[in-house]
Order: sequence, then C-alpha cells, then structure tokens
Amino acid sequence: MAHAAPLRHAPASRSGSTAARALPLLLGLAYGFWVATNAIHGGPVTAGKVLLGVLSGLVLTALVTALHRVGGKLPPGPRALSWAVLTGTALGFLYNQSGRSVLACAVVSLAVAAGTFVMTYYHYCTART
Repeated sequence: MAHAAPLRHAPASRSGSTAARALPLLLGLAYGFWVATNAIHGGPVTAGKVLLGVLSGLVLTALVTALHRVGGKLPPGPRALSWAVLTGTALGFLYNQSGRSVLACAVVSLAVAAGTFVMTYYHYCTART
C-alpha cells in the first residue's frame, strides 16, 4: 500500500524564495557602490566615502526587505505610495551625491516617485494577489 502512504515534505519556508532574499541584497550592494562612486567624484577614496556607500546600501536593503514583508498586507494605494517614496528618495539622494543642485534633485526625485506610484498602483490594482 505504498500508494496510500502520506507524503512527507519538509515544512515550507516562511522567508520566501531565494530570489526574494537575494534581490534586496543585490540592490543594496549596487546602490551602495553607486553612492560611494558618486561621492568620490574622481578624487581619493577615503574611509568616510566608503562608509557612506556601505551604510546607504544597508539602509536600502533594510527598507526594501521591510517593504516586501509588510507591503503585502497594505491596500494598493498605501502600498504603491510606500514604493514611490522609497524609490524617489533613494534616487534623489543618489542624484544629489553627483553634485547637482537641490532643486534639480527635488524635481528628479518627484518625477521618479510619481512614475513609480502610477506604475505600482496600476500593477497592484490589476494583479490578483
């Protein structure tokens, strides 16, 4: 009666897939490297600039991980708004590190946040999750 024996599976992991865990890490690594590179401006590599890149990458990794875990419980509007705020702020800070004016950084940040909000709101309203 082998066909009637119950299957023994390993318990399902609560932390998600490997890609769900690796994506925030890779995103944070790339972001931190980009921030440090922009902060250097072709000058010498200093411990402060490297630390800025490492901390920026860690903060982005933590925020993306938190949004992935909490975001599924939010309605589409606040969920899309949270991704828009994170994306706009992250790219605004990155653009500011390149030496641009604060006004230019604010305009780029708001444009990116608005585009992110529209795309994610549409996705969350039309996707069946």
